[in-house]
Amino acid sequence: MRAVAFADTHQKTALFHRCVEQAMEDGAIDVLIHCGDGVRDLEAVESELLQRNPNIRIYAVRGNCDIGAFRYPGIETTDLNGVRTLITHGYDYQVKHGLGKLSRAAHAMGMRLVFFGHTHQPLVREKHGVTLINPGSLASWSLTDTAYLEVIIDETQHIRANFIKLQAKTIDN
Repeated sequence: MRAVAFADTHQKTALFHRCVEQAMEDGAIDVLIHCGDGVRDLEAVESELLQRNPNIRIYAVRGNCDIGAFRYPGIETTDLNGVRTLITHGYDYQVKHGLGKLSRAAHAMGMRLVFFGHTHQPLVREKHGVTLINPGSLASWSLTDTAYLEVIIDETQHIRANFIKLQAKTIDN
């Protein structure tokens, strides 16, 4: 199973669209995740994603900058290839001050995997038996060189995350 995760796109809609195109060019996407702050950017690519892959699962949560985006929940839980997964923006767990609160909460909920944003820093870390994944900020990708994360979960529930760079850096917006 291949998941592609984004966070903190902050209305960089054209850039987000290009990254989704790049991800689709690299192969079938089973799951697309947006971890908030710019969650409405998803609306610019959602119909194309569904048209090209009607079976894609899309998860999106609102972040602290997604004022009025009540269509999107603040937290989402799901099962990804047998791995219990939590999706959140992260500000409710004060992730800018450490990952302990988020990892303990996820562990208490029985989660093995967490996708979050808010810090703008790409990260893959194991804490309290939970794999924490932050795709970083697409809005500030030029600072980290990471545009999004690709996560592969195989049939043995092994989780592998790949930091993906944007192939065409000439896009504005």
